[in-house]
Amino acid sequence: MYSTTPQNVDVLIVGAGPAGVMAALSLLKCGVQDIKLVDFAPKKTVGYADGLMPRTLEVLRSYGVDKKLFEVASHIHRVSTWNYDHATKSPKFAVRMPAVPEPTARYPFILGIPQGSIESFMLEPLNARGTFVERLYSPSDLEISSDQKALLDPSAHAVTVTLRSEDSEKPPQVVRAKFVLGADGAHSAVRRLAGIKMEGSQTPHVWASIDFLPSPESNFPDWRNITTVDGDGVNILSIPREDNQVRLYIELGSEEGFINPQTGRVDLSRCSAEQLLSIAKKVFHPYVMEPASMSDVIWWTVYGIGQRVADKFSVHERVFIAGDACHTHSPKAGQGMNTSINDAHNFGWKLAYVLRGLAPLSFMKTYELERRAFALELIEFDKWYAEGFSSKARIKLQEETGVSLPGPFEAFIAASNLTSGCGVHYMPSSITAEQSSAASGLVVGKRLLPQMLLHSADHAPVEIQDLCPSNGRFTLFAFVGNLDTPEKREHLAALASEVEEALDPFPGNLITTFTVVKTMSDAYTYLDLPSYMRPDWTSVLEDAHGPPDAGRAYDVYGISDSGAFVVVRPDGYVGLTASMDSVTSLTRYFGGFLQKTDIEAHV
Repeated sequence: MYSTTPQNVDVLIVGAGPAGVMAALSLLKCGVQDIKLVDFAPKKTVGYADGLMPRTLEVLRSYGVDKKLFEVASHIHRVSTWNYDHATKSPKFAVRMPAVPEPTARYPFILGIPQGSIESFMLEPLNARGTFVERLYSPSDLEISSDQKALLDPSAHAVTVTLRSEDSEKPPQVVRAKFVLGADGAHSAVRRLAGIKMEGSQTPHVWASIDFLPSPESNFPDWRNITTVDGDGVNILSIPREDNQVRLYIELGSEEGFINPQTGRVDLSRCSAEQLLSIAKKVFHPYVMEPASMSDVIWWTVYGIGQRVADKFSVHERVFIAGDACHTHSPKAGQGMNTSINDAHNFGWKLAYVLRGLAPLSFMKTYELERRAFALELIEFDKWYAEGFSSKARIKLQEETGVSLPGPFEAFIAASNLTSGCGVHYMPSSITAEQSSAASGLVVGKRLLPQMLLHSADHAPVEIQDLCPSNGRFTLFAFVGNLDTPEKREHLAALASEVEEALDPFPGNLITTFTVVKTMSDAYTYLDLPSYMRPDWTSVLEDAHGPPDAGRAYDVYGISDSGAFVVVRPDGYVGLTASMDSVTSLTRYFGGFLQKTDIEAHV
């Protein structure tokens, strides 16, 4: 027997992996604290995902959890390729290139760090505010209210979930939630209970991953770069890890006997770490890349590759899924954990707006609109990339059709806009306006490009992305051109009055305003700007030369001396660009989704 007295919460998050923890952190940063976070598994200490891409690093910095990551992670700056030399029957060096060729990347490298460490760093601010993971719990039943009035009322606890544990010491729980997020992985119980289907297929490719500390005798030259090694039909991807460790992804193929013919799924009982190292040894020969003993093997697994996307990401905008629960693909391009984190980053602030009465329930439709479109794009890339990564697939295609697929790194580099995360582009919606010519260098729907500016008061440099933390606020940048004549000063005074009137219907502390001056003559200081356009001394910036890369924002963003407005969404994506004579576009933009409410934006 157990108590059926339900616990009421605003948000129940099932799954405390990268997606679940990021969603909780995003909600917390946006003022939502009534969060219940559960996970069916113990805390991860080794293995699983291990790479953070440039855009994800920008996102994590916006939450203030990047510093420890940078300290402990392996910084990966290069990739290399070694092809099979038929004459010597051994790997032969082919090429080295930058790991991140994306020109707009603020961080032109990849961080290698275990998933468990990333989760721990993100959990720290949650734990500090009293939110902890309840482990070894999984949903056994999920019921969404059939009462249409309740479904349309964001304040109603419209979803009832029963949580059970395999640990007999942990009693079942009944939770009544306003919203539920299933971030519980590829075999998501939330997805299954909500009746959401996965669309796609399982590929024939079988891969293994193994983490170990290389022996002192290991002498493969590129072990500290991401490296592909072609072993005449067996491909290996080597990734440097923290603490001098290395991870090998090893292409196996179903003929190796790792598939259970009755289930069609990978059977770990049919393989061992010793087998995996034996395969790798043959591929690296005559080089050595192996642990000194089996005690230096940290983690390993074998898995098949599915390429699937959920047919929908929510049910009634009450139950949602994120991360591997709604898309699965190969891990070779390092997209799984990164996509999961960015799913949750997109989701959290939107749900916070609904919970706080700032936006209607329909606002949540933009989550699926934006993230499912990206997932579909990612799966199409992954199909191409996974085939190119498999040396068996490349050989078979060459033999059967004469068509040559690109090698793995050629494909990775060619798609760097996608793989780095820097090129994600959200289509027009209520929160993403149509493209305008006011800031031709910024794409509406893409992230705000990094640029260095100077605080006008003391000329201290600041990265513009750091002025847009993930705290639930929109950021309005008024690029006002030059401040060098009395006439310009008078024009700014009139402009400030117009902007203040345009934004007056909306909660004042929901929009952070910065003024960016192109040049300011010595006759003026930041105090000469209208008070509305300088809420404090840090709010006035100059696009002046000084530190490296400063003084280029107007040019890079394609903004003329006439100036422009740039609105950045709470997730760091450009929502609107407009000319300075189109102040009313600000009212139309925010009025398109914000509810006129007296609720204070407590962020």
